[in-house]
Amino acid sequence: DLLASLGLISASGLVQADSASFKSPTGNINCIYSDYDKKPEVRCDIMQFTPSFKTVPPGTSNEVITCTPAKLRGFTISPDDAEGKAFCPTDAAIDGDQTVLAYGQTFKRGGLICTSEMSGMTCMNAAGHGFSLSRASQKVF
Repeated sequence: DLLASLGLISASGLVQADSASFKSPTGNINCIYSDYDKKPEVRCDIMQFTPSFKTVPPGTSNEVITCTPAKLRGFTISPDDAEGKAFCPTDAAIDGDQTVLAYGQTFKRGGLICTSEMSGMTCMNAAGHGFSLSRASQKVF
């Protein structure tokens, strides 16, 4: 059962609502689903990649680092977003309980879906907005 393999089912059999984490089979893409304060979001970070973005989206720099295309490794989508968001994270979407999302498998929760494929990871909301990540290409749509 995918929910059990993703650690979403506790010993009592209840689905945990706050968060879940998963990664691509190569471990190059790490994702966390969170639903804190009833605000579902999937965030994925890509570790090794050739930057697709030529410029940094507005509002992505912060006090800790200056965002450049080479540091643009974090991506998020929420159910109501009209487009996926790219940013320069100062932390990592990794925890000790990450489950491998095998190629061809999907993670579906809170109106969001992520699909792991040999070509990379794609996450989107019900309206079809989201992001697609691979070593060769990163896109928001």
